[in-house]
Amino acid sequence: MKAKFFALSLISAAFAASLHAQPSYEGPMPSRVVVEDASLRQAAYFARIDEVLKWRAGLAKPNELITDMSIISAKLARHEDVDLCSRSVIEL
Repeated sequence: MKAKFFALSLISAAFAASLHAQPSYEGPMPSRVVVEDASLRQAAYFARIDEVLKWRAGLAKPNELITDMSIISAKLARHEDVDLCSRSVIEL
């Protein structure tokens, strides 16, 4: 019983160690100070959206057709590789 639990724990730890963090874990810790200015909050919100779109669009392999619709939509939202996205959608 202990051997099975140990093996399961070891496999779980190895799997958890191989996971990659999302972009929000790479930046600095957000502060808990309330921002009263709505324009600053909006700018931070749009910066986070752009960070996520840049991360997702960066997952595409260069010079290959894209088979993931989320990558295609991220690239189109950033106005990148429109011709490649068009060819990829046609191939799907």
